[in-house]
Amino acid sequence: MMLDSYDIIYLLSNVFGAYTIFKFMCIFFERDETNKKVEFITYALYYIAIGAIYITFDNPAVNLCANLIFFFLLTFNYSSTWKLRLIATALIYVILLSLEALVVFGLRFLNLNRFTDSADIELIIALLSSKMISYIVVLALSNFQMIKNEIKISPMHWLAIITIPSSTSLSTFMLITANTGY
Repeated sequence: MMLDSYDIIYLLSNVFGAYTIFKFMCIFFERDETNKKVEFITYALYYIAIGAIYITFDNPAVNLCANLIFFFLLTFNYSSTWKLRLIATALIYVILLSLEALVVFGLRFLNLNRFTDSADIELIIALLSSKMISYIVVLALSNFQMIKNEIKISPMHWLAIITIPSSTSLSTFMLITANTGY
């Protein structure tokens, strides 16, 4: 089976996606009693499993179900109640799905496909944009949580909210313009 450019970028961006999910879990759960090695391994296994399911089935319904199941399984890294596990899983998924839908609708509104004949480029822009926006949202939520808990937030942490998505956007834009000739 040969992977196309979208599949490769999907797999690469899912490393970032797995990290974003980890950051969401940190909002809902305390990590004090968590075995950090086991936690890292479970997120790595999540990344591998989701990638394998995507490549094998390439079916949005299967991906949706698999993500929900794996999100829930990832909650077992943390000491918590069943109720909080279910709520965290649902809220994380609703937030991510809503952001992805907003990105797709926004890109459709902008009609970016008029600049290229490649559907892959439009899908890649949507994929990377949704990953970046999800990361910005999780960083903002974690910063607000720290403010609520009266934890001082370093300027470097705030800078990361702006720098990481901006640099990713710039490099994505450069890659797309190099591939399309615009």
